[in-house]
Amino acid sequence: MHSVLHPEKYAKSREVVEKTTFNGKDTYKVKVTANTGDVYHEFYDVNTGLMAGSVRKIEGQMGEMEISNFIEEYTTVDGQKTASKMRQSSGPVEVVITLKKTEFTGIDPTIFELPKEIKALVVK
Repeated sequence: MHSVLHPEKYAKSREVVEKTTFNGKDTYKVKVTANTGDVYHEFYDVNTGLMAGSVRKIEGQMGEMEISNFIEEYTTVDGQKTASKMRQSSGPVEVVITLKKTEFTGIDPTIFELPKEIKALVVK
């Protein structure tokens, strides 16, 4: 998720490879080269611009495996589209995540206040 929100921190490059079908949707296939050197593909819905999913290969104890992530549903929360149903497939294993409720809440600024013992040490 963070690589989509802040691509400059996580990706050396992104390149549209082709227009294709992914999970039954017309998508743009984007080749991503991560700062780590890893290369994988993300897919963006042609009609909405929203991410439809990704495909990447990872090295594990059982060798190289392909992992496909599908974003199947979005809901609007506080005016923002957010993924609400995702499916991940890796070989014979499939995991489905469905979010029933999503909230964006503010952070209480007092959690960042220094304890009084530390405040006393701060030079003003």
